[in-house]
Parts: sequence; structure tokens; C-alpha cells
Amino acid sequence: MAYEAKYTLRVLVNDWVREKPWELEGEHGLSFFIETPQSKFLFDCGHTGAAWLA
Repeated sequence: MAYEAKYTLRVLVNDWVREKPWELEGEHGLSFFIETPQSKFLFDCGHTGAAWLA
């Protein structure tokens, strides 16, 4: 019986920034969400390296 691994790659893009009174600053960036049978990873490639995780 062969094992078939399922990998999922999602590209996340959102350049919309809410107007004030939003207290966070927005910037251009790109994120990749990768799911493997064993793990989940989020790679964030922002312009400045700043990240906000909730």
C-alpha cells in the first residue's frame, strides 16, 4: 500500500489598510501558508520585517 502525502500551499496577499483610528501600520508584503501531513508553517515576507500575529 502506497502512502500519498498531501501538501497545500496558500499564497496570502492583502494590501488594504484601514483608515484611522486603526493603530497599526500597513505595508506591502507576501505570505505563504504551507500545510504538510505533519506540520503547518506561515512564512511572512514583509517589507520591513515587522510582523503582527494574533
